[in-house]
Amino acid sequence: MTHRLVAPSARVRASARQLLPILALATLATRSLQADHPTAAFGDGTGGPIQTFSAGTLPEGQGVLSLRFEMLDLDRLSDGDFQRFAAQGIDHAHSVDATSAVYLSAAYGVTDDLTIAARIPYVFRDDLRSSHIHDGAVEISQDGDSAGHGDLLVLAMYRVIALGEEGVDASVIAGIEMPTGFTTDRSRSGRVFHVEHQPGSGSWDPLVGIALSRPMGPVSIHASAVYTIATEGARETDLGDMLRYGLAVVWRVGGASHHHHDEDENGVEPHRHDGLVWDLILELEGQWQDKAEIAGRDDENSGGYELFLSPGVRLNVNERWSVYGAVGVPVYQDKNGAGHETDFRVIAGVAVSL
Repeated sequence: MTHRLVAPSARVRASARQLLPILALATLATRSLQADHPTAAFGDGTGGPIQTFSAGTLPEGQGVLSLRFEMLDLDRLSDGDFQRFAAQGIDHAHSVDATSAVYLSAAYGVTDDLTIAARIPYVFRDDLRSSHIHDGAVEISQDGDSAGHGDLLVLAMYRVIALGEEGVDASVIAGIEMPTGFTTDRSRSGRVFHVEHQPGSGSWDPLVGIALSRPMGPVSIHASAVYTIATEGARETDLGDMLRYGLAVVWRVGGASHHHHDEDENGVEPHRHDGLVWDLILELEGQWQDKAEIAGRDDENSGGYELFLSPGVRLNVNERWSVYGAVGVPVYQDKNGAGHETDFRVIAGVAVSL
């Protein structure tokens, strides 16, 4: 049963915050920890975190469309790195200069407590290189670029507790990523890339999670955790389960706006902003991914752990449009085998409420 302790006027005043989960739902990406995959895009609603889930849901009948760009600049492996890994007995190491993705998303409020969303990306990987030990010598291949549409993600958020300003809101998250993405992209030599370098996975991957939010006037605090179960996809490849969690603080600093006090159906005058309103955002995001498994054998050069600190900003226009950006800096990384690290991450996007 949903606990509803939010007064109608409070719900109207919180209309911007109700859009928080939209792009969190719509741009969530799975299996993203590997250095040559985009990081999981948890959110970018019109008034909350950019990566971390908020517990808010869309009002019934309301929709949101969004377009989002994300780029990972990676610590490119040099020829010397390939030689060093080969000396350690690590064969088939790989390197990617950068990974980027454009996400098209849509979300809809089925009820005040249930929001459904869908997201599909187009993924780019720049300058893939790989090594192979042959007759005791290290051969380095210039494999070129990989690009194509990724897997379709469909998911839902259901709010189980709605206390608003009086306490912590809580929502549960469930969804599945479907194998709609491209899995046959080829290198310059004509060799089909490994599945971990493809835009799609070929697998059906369910996910479950929870989100908590605590609004406190102009400041709100959000926390979430989502676990993705990876299944076997193209060419007997399981890309590895993934756990993502985040903690975010959002501070609405206001801006140039005109205030309206139109009465609602209960005679209450809600406080609305028509103009420009700024949000300052700070997030701490952890992500762990299990090793990939290919034909029943672990890929020792995959998986690991990263922790990002991500400051961001959002400009809200007339409580309908949202333009935002964030930069993620890794504060801790522990990759398996020859997995290379992330230098930084950039996110930018726009959303519109319908």
